[in-house]
Amino acid sequence: VQTCALPILEDVLQFFYTMPQGEMIATVTIYDDQGRIVRKLLQSELLGVQGNFTWDGINDAETKAGLGIYIAVAEAFSVDGETNFAKRVAFTLAGKLD
Repeated sequence: VQTCALPILEDVLQFFYTMPQGEMIATVTIYDDQGRIVRKLLQSELLGVQGNFTWDGINDAETKAGLGIYIAVAEAFSVDGETNFAKRVAFTLAGKLD
């Protein structure tokens, strides 16, 4: 499984993925550096072999997440239940200095 996270524009993080096979069910959750859930990006979503999704820095309370280090955890399994994986990607939510 290949994943990468790239910043685009100034306020959106784009995640690109390649799955080992099609029809994987995935959940992607963003955690802060204390291990607290910040945002559920995907929840039991059916994914293709390749694709992408984004995070705009908004938390589950619909407010802007604070500056800091975050971890995206992607967990997926095949519809037949035979292929399972988890992937973690760390990144920083930063802002402009005045």
